Order: sequence, then C-alpha cells, then structure tokens
Amino acid sequence: MATSLVPTPLVLFREESGAIPFLEWFGDLPLKAQQACRTKLQLLAARGHELDRPAAAYLGGGIYELRIKAERVHYRALYFFDSSGNGVGTSLLDELRDRFAGTPP
Repeated sequence: MATSLVPTPLVLFREESGAIPFLEWFGDLPLKAQQACRTKLQLLAARGHELDRPAAAYLGGGIYELRIKAERVHYRALYFFDSSGNGVGTSLLDELRDRFAGTPP
C-alpha cells in the first residue's frame, strides 16, 4: 500500500464541555495498548484515506474504525474525514476480548 505524499492532519473531537473523549479513553489504556494505538495513529496520519484492513475499516456513512490490538484485546477508535481532509477522532467502541485462541482479528 502506497503512502500518501501529504500527511493527513489528525484532530480530536472536543465536546462543548471541553472534554476530549479520545484522550480520556487513551489515558486509561494499558501501556502496550497505548503504544499500539500510537502506531496505528501514525499509519492513519501517513496514509489517510488509503489506510485499509487490517489497520482500519470503513463502516459506512463516512465513518471509519481504527483497528488496534494489544495483548489479545481489540480496541476500536471511530473517525471520519472532514471537508478539509483532516482525520477527526470522535469516539471509541468498547473493548472486545478475543475469546477464542487463534481467531483472526
């Protein structure tokens, strides 16, 4: 997969209260999950719309998920691209535990 020539700026959704849900969620992750998340965010910034499975997936309606796995736990960060082409992190889905050994993500 080719890397975009122009990096995709990443911005985080901020609620009217000033809260940033992504940062709240990220701060509660175990260290290895934070490291895996940073790696996927770097891929998103480098590849933008070109990022696809297994790192990301299009869910429909302009919404994408960043697919993160650390220590047998699957994390999903939802994002979209705004009219300027920025990747906007919005909210996170619950963690999903891989209950079956050897099950592909």
